[in-house]
Amino acid sequence: MKPILTGYLAKLGLFCLGVMLGWLVLEATSRWLYPTPHGFYHKDPRYNLVFIPNDEGWYSMPPDAPRVWVKINSQGLRDTEHTYTKDPNTYRILVLGDSMAAALEVPLEDSFPKVLETMSNGIGDRKVEVINASAAGRSPSEELRFYECEGYRYNPDLVLLAFFVGNDLRIGVD
Repeated sequence: MKPILTGYLAKLGLFCLGVMLGWLVLEATSRWLYPTPHGFYHKDPRYNLVFIPNDEGWYSMPPDAPRVWVKINSQGLRDTEHTYTKDPNTYRILVLGDSMAAALEVPLEDSFPKVLETMSNGIGDRKVEVINASAAGRSPSEELRFYECEGYRYNPDLVLLAFFVGNDLRIGVD
């Protein structure tokens, strides 16, 4: 009787081991084929989502879209480094917006704030600096709070609010 029980337990153990190994192979394959997009954000009680300062990594959304290397600067902006003080010969534009303006899906130089900066320089005798202070999930009221708490410190000459009429202008809609 004992050899039958031992053989049964051995077969059951091998079966369980096979199922676990199969599951691990499937899990590893799915993570390799469909990697989880990098988060980049954390919740802020004042203005919803903010980028994690000095964060960087690959972003791809949806998972089968081209991957883009995203780097967040030390001030938590998806942009190059900027100081709060500006050069007197610089015209500074601050862009506030949601995920469309943050543009994680394209390289930084292809985002509209950087394209605006590139196209604006060389037109006049002042340097144009465009600072992208956009982040996903923000509403216009959260952008205003960001400006009141942080954005004004960049001493912008112009503030552009980029918004999507499909969801940023809803009033009284649940």
